[in-house]
Amino acid sequence: MNEPGASPAGKSNPANDAKLAARRTSTLPAWLVLFAGVLITIVLSVNQKQGIDDVARRQFAFTADQVTLKIHERLESYELILRCASGLFADSDGVSRSEWKQFVDKIQADKIVPGIQGIGFSALIQPSELPAHIAAIRAEGFPNYTPYPPGNRPVYTSIIYLEPFRGRNLRAFGFDMYSEPVRRAAMERARDTGKAALSGPVRLVQETESDVQTGTLMYVPVYRNGMPVETVEQRREALIGWTYSPYRTKDLMSGILQDWEGKEGKYVDLRIYEDTEAKPAHLLYQSTNESNALQPSSFHQQRIIDFHGQSWLLSFERLTTAPELSYTPAWTSLFGGIAFSGLLFALMRSLLGTREKAEIIAAQLTVDSRRKEQLLRESEYRWKFAIEGAGDGIWDWNVAEGKVFYSKRYKEMLGYEDSDIGDTPDEWRSRVHPDDREATDAALRAHFEGRTPIYASERRMRCKDGTYKWTLIRGTVVSRDADGKPLRFIGTQKDISATKELQASLEENRRELLAALRIGHAGSWRIDLPSNKVTWTDEVGRMLRLAPGLVSLDLSELGRLFTAESYNRMMSAIADLREKGVSYEVELEMLRTDGTHGWMQVQGEPIRTEDGKIIAIQGIARDISEQVQDRNRISHLTLLYAALSECNRAVIHCSTQEQLFSQICHIAIERGGMNMCWIGLIDEETGKIQPVEAYGVGEGYMDYVRAINASTHPDDPRSMGPTGTAARENRPIWIDDFLINPHTEPWQALAARFGFNASAALPLSRTGRVIGVLTFYSTEGGWFNDEMRKLLEEMAESISYALDKLDAEAESKTYQETLIEAEQRFNALVEQSIIGSYIFQDGKVVYANPRLAQILGYENNEELIGLSASVFVHPKDREASAARLRRMGDGEITKTEGLFTALRKDGTTVEVATNNAVSTYKSRPAIIGLLQDTSDRKVADDQIRRYAQQLEHTFMQAVQLTTTLNEMRDPYTVGHERRVAEISVAIGREMGLDENTIEGLRVGGYLHDVGKIVVPSEILTKPGRLSPNEIALIREHAQAGYDVLKEVDFPWPVAQIALQHHERIDGSGYPNGLSGNQMILEARITAIADVVDAMTTHRPYRPGLGLDKALEEIEQGTGKLYDSEAAAACLRLFREKGFTVEHPS
Repeated sequence: MNEPGASPAGKSNPANDAKLAARRTSTLPAWLVLFAGVLITIVLSVNQKQGIDDVARRQFAFTADQVTLKIHERLESYELILRCASGLFADSDGVSRSEWKQFVDKIQADKIVPGIQGIGFSALIQPSELPAHIAAIRAEGFPNYTPYPPGNRPVYTSIIYLEPFRGRNLRAFGFDMYSEPVRRAAMERARDTGKAALSGPVRLVQETESDVQTGTLMYVPVYRNGMPVETVEQRREALIGWTYSPYRTKDLMSGILQDWEGKEGKYVDLRIYEDTEAKPAHLLYQSTNESNALQPSSFHQQRIIDFHGQSWLLSFERLTTAPELSYTPAWTSLFGGIAFSGLLFALMRSLLGTREKAEIIAAQLTVDSRRKEQLLRESEYRWKFAIEGAGDGIWDWNVAEGKVFYSKRYKEMLGYEDSDIGDTPDEWRSRVHPDDREATDAALRAHFEGRTPIYASERRMRCKDGTYKWTLIRGTVVSRDADGKPLRFIGTQKDISATKELQASLEENRRELLAALRIGHAGSWRIDLPSNKVTWTDEVGRMLRLAPGLVSLDLSELGRLFTAESYNRMMSAIADLREKGVSYEVELEMLRTDGTHGWMQVQGEPIRTEDGKIIAIQGIARDISEQVQDRNRISHLTLLYAALSECNRAVIHCSTQEQLFSQICHIAIERGGMNMCWIGLIDEETGKIQPVEAYGVGEGYMDYVRAINASTHPDDPRSMGPTGTAARENRPIWIDDFLINPHTEPWQALAARFGFNASAALPLSRTGRVIGVLTFYSTEGGWFNDEMRKLLEEMAESISYALDKLDAEAESKTYQETLIEAEQRFNALVEQSIIGSYIFQDGKVVYANPRLAQILGYENNEELIGLSASVFVHPKDREASAARLRRMGDGEITKTEGLFTALRKDGTTVEVATNNAVSTYKSRPAIIGLLQDTSDRKVADDQIRRYAQQLEHTFMQAVQLTTTLNEMRDPYTVGHERRVAEISVAIGREMGLDENTIEGLRVGGYLHDVGKIVVPSEILTKPGRLSPNEIALIREHAQAGYDVLKEVDFPWPVAQIALQHHERIDGSGYPNGLSGNQMILEARITAIADVVDAMTTHRPYRPGLGLDKALEEIEQGTGKLYDSEAAAACLRLFREKGFTVEHPS
């Protein structure tokens, strides 16, 4: 049956053909919409996939940047620690083993920067210095020490200090790192540049056969104090060694990356190469066990760390075991877009078809209404089919009748059969989640009242199994009555569970990212450049102590959250980024809202439009307050170590109190990092503390000093401040909160004017009595931690010691004048002697007294100076005489005596007797002799007794002269030999010894320290602590004294006294570790006398301890260190019989 208007079969109807053509034309827009929708959906899905890839790549690059930053920061921290260690050598060329250990223990490097293997010092040793070096180290208690590997080399180095000195590190003791090419290259680079240097990959000598790791080392050069280091040649000349640290690379990186390796790091292969090329031979570290090279992927990243000219290449590659990227959003967009395009296509086809049919119905007025209804139902059926074919459910609400049509797909979506749901509105209301009902009703009212054009609601609907499913309800009122009330309401229901799950996953990822940033004390921020609005995450707000909920400010308002300098630095970085498009990284000092200060590290990068225009800046911020505090702590310690070194130098070189005080104040400011320093002395009559020296930063600081008016009087309120309290109670006072501390109230207004926040006052003493106060001020609060306090206390102790030293030097000067006078008297005695005296040096006469000139027939003794010794000897005796002198010069013998015929100036002869001995004159070897005219036998027989007495007297004068010459080299021990002799003689008499033994004690006391002639005077008078090498040199004086005295034919064991006076009963002494009766009695007595006098008199490194302390030492060491009988006699003498020895005043 033909449709109305159709032509009979087989015949063409032009009208129908036109209608068919119009119908085909009318569906073209629907096909175009379908094509465009599908095309746009594909493009958007591809872009979304690329966006997911880009986010992952940016996150991977961000991770690479963070790891690179951590490694670079850690290397800088290691360098700072090694430079701090090199500062120990500023006050001298040597640091003792105990000082090195104390320094390493103090800085606690393993807690600040985990992964460090140790901190050591490698000394530079020239071949000529090697034997002395080995002897000095062995003297410290390492009898088998020898630098290794063995062999002859142009220069040697040796690891002499390495802390902690245990475990693997023991294997490195004595190793010559300069003998190995890779290490040598880094040591030479550090030596020539003056900067820290890293070595290439090596096997550390600490390695055992298990868990072998590649190692690297960092070196910092140590130059001799006071030498120029401007050029490479000067630096090479001044070098004394290197401070260094060895690192096992896996342990090192585990310490740096321990948090990262447990999270992002387990999916990343990190490889670190020396230099800038990824060659297997250059590999230092690999985070995974992958043995083969990974193929570069889109996630591959490389970073280069440049450390003072030494480059490390960091290669990052995403492992295949990493979780796959989730492209669910892209797939959802693709399928959802295609479905939506199909829906639109169906709708348009339906609408176009409906319009076409309506035109046909209008044109064919003869078609009855039943046919029109049938066509309409068919149209609705196709519309429903199209919607439900896309997976959406349909509902149609007849509001006036209270009936709702629910499509089959609507019901299936919730798990119901078609017959399970009726046709009332309550069917959907009752299934809405309780938490969503209020919002659903509000949206429905708004649409019914005409306030929204489209009704849209996301809500959870209860399924048949009791679970809830997220759905999107969209609809519109299609007809209203005359009053605007809705009559018919039609819409769709879409399942959006997958979308919600994706949103939840993204939100969870966001929360995890924020948590990771929070754990790492980091947060993110963004600056919108058109509006200058700054937004940030909660962690940034916590860093600044901002009120919760405050998450944005104008860029100009950030000025109140940072110091002016930091704010200007940040704005300058932002300006450079806007102009040049370069990322930046800056450190900013925070002014937190709670009044505290902190430090933040900020990294920023530009955000661009597709055409490259910068529209915003985004980045991260990390709280680095603790790192900056640690860095400042190390910096402050370095400054104070340098200041203490300068202070010690001032103590040594200053000759007056005024000069000392002036230099100390300048050192505290210029080298110690303080802002103001002053020294006040106590007026004993008034109790006032009068300023005598001050120095500070800037101008006007003297106004502050003059206004202090500190006092020690307990009734004066100004004695309660730090300066007065330090002087009154003889203890250091530390004030870290000067502007609010109640004890500083009288000075707070003035201190605020200068910005002082911290102060320290340390008492100064002279001969054990407080005479003044050293006071510091700093603008930094919390400046004086335990380590800094100890260094400042050492500085005050050094000043107190210097004051005692000035007094001792004044006393020494007076005593030296006395010694010079005594020497002049002795010279007068020699000049007037009836015996000829002479000194030969290099075979020539360099001294002769008038009596020698008289015996040899010369007008005066000056004629003899410069003449050869052979001139005075008759030819028959000349060969024998020359042979004796030659043997003395070669060291075969040390003395000669005999008779020979002397040749006078006029050619006549005279018979003479001589006595010669090897000695020194003006610090050079010489022969000293006496010559007597024996030609007149009768005179000789008559005066022989008088000659013997005179020779004995002359001998004692010579002994005293030797002592005097020794004392002149060490003014701090002036009179020491004389007092030791007096104490030894007194102990001998108390023990009931015979007079011959007592006379031997006297001579032995005078000569027991004669061996100090071989010790440099600068070591004898050094005010600071001696180095191990210097101690070893000092200890050689006992053996040297024995070598000088053993050839002299004394009637007493004088040489043995000099050799054994530092031995102890229990074998703990030196040089030979003798014990008990292995020591001669005279040496045991002299040892006690030496200790008593040494402890009661001043030394360059400390003031005298007093007689009570000395006797307490003898009493405690009786039977262990000192002979019991001799010690008891000594204690009786001083405690019961009132024995005293005259000391210099």
